Order: sequence, then C-alpha cells, then structure tokens
Amino acid sequence: AAVNADILDNVVAGAGPITTTAQNGIQVSNGASGTVQDNDVSGNNYTPATWCATGILVMSDGVLVRSNDLGANLCDLIASANNTVIEGNNIAAALAFPATVLGSNNVFDKNYVNGSAYDGVYNDGINNVFTCNRITNNGGAGFYFDSTNNYGSTNGTPNTVTSNAIDGNAVGLDASFVTVAPAIDAQSNYWGCPTGANTVGCDTAAGNADVTPSVASVPTCVTCAGGGGDPD
Repeated sequence: AAVNADILDNVVAGAGPITTTAQNGIQVSNGASGTVQDNDVSGNNYTPATWCATGILVMSDGVLVRSNDLGANLCDLIASANNTVIEGNNIAAALAFPATVLGSNNVFDKNYVNGSAYDGVYNDGINNVFTCNRITNNGGAGFYFDSTNNYGSTNGTPNTVTSNAIDGNAVGLDASFVTVAPAIDAQSNYWGCPTGANTVGCDTAAGNADVTPSVASVPTCVTCAGGGGDPD
C-alpha cells in the first residue's frame, strides 16, 4: 500500500554545491501522499547542473506543500504531479530553478519567488491555477508557460494566472510557446505599476496571454504570500 506521511517542522540541510550526486531534501513519490509543511530546506545543489538537486520534490498526486522556507537549492521546488496544492511557500533568494509545476489541475497559491537569474515559475501542463503569488526580480520570466514536454497538452493551456504581484522580472509572463487558443488567462494581476502589463514602468507579457484588465495595486491576498507563514 502507498505511504501517507506528514513531514512537518523539520530543518533539512543538504551537502551544498557538490559534484557527486543530485541530492534532494524532501521527496514524495511512488504513489505516496501527505503534507509537507513548515520545513526549512536548503543547500541541495549539484554543480554540474545536468540534473536538479531539489529542496522539495513531489512526484505523487494530491500532496499539500505548505508554508515551507526554501533556499540555496539548485531547484527549490518541483511538483511533477496532478491535483497538488502548493501554498504559502517562501523562496526569497532563489537560485536557478525556483518553482516548477509539471502536470495538471494543480493550485499554486500565495507563494513568494524572488531573485532567480532565470525564470521564477515554470509551468508545463493544463488547468493549473496560479493566484495571489508574489513573483519578483527574476532574470527570466516571472511566469513561463511551456508546452515542449507535453504534460497534458501540446498547447499548454488552459491555465489561469490571476491576482498576483508580478514585478521587476525581465519578462513578467512568457507564453510564447502557447501558439493556439485558449490564451493564458492572466487577468487582474498587478504588473509593477498602475497601468498594466506592457506599459512604461510595468512588467511585460509575451505570447498568447490575456492580460487585461489588470489591477492598479498589489492585490490584498498577496500580502500573505510566502515568508513560510500563514497562507490564510
């Protein structure tokens, strides 16, 4: 029978930047279920970077990943899963690959992703909902939507991105690989200034994404994002 485990209130420290193996801090896979909550996971790095060394790796469906602090992991959080909730996690000083969602019908809510040299949140799947997140200061896209791995659809849609703060990224949202309808639903986000995506002082959006209307200030629900704190 599959294992159900609650992994709560732990400090998990990896071996740092090593060349011998792509270490993972917490892994839920092979049909296991449960909750990963209030953990501090850091230092899982693999310098060849040919595989992800991951802070929290979820490869089972229906897992709750909530209010964790992640840092100094090559890949902080990967959910290769369906029907999983990723809520209230803090990735304040992200490395290369902060947050990856591969699969469908997942919820990514009230998370904080800041400071990666690359993309903040990578998605390849359909019917995923990204709401009330703070996605800032990433050197690539704040949100990147792909369809090359075909997790559920070659089109990479539909997906919903709403009521987020998307600010200071090289590109706010990149849906260049979404080549057919429907577009990414990216309405009611704050893009770093009152006038919306693709205006002076705001983050940009590329590709097949519906970014209007926007909101003129940070949505109230975003104030709870990240910090490893209360996602309510």
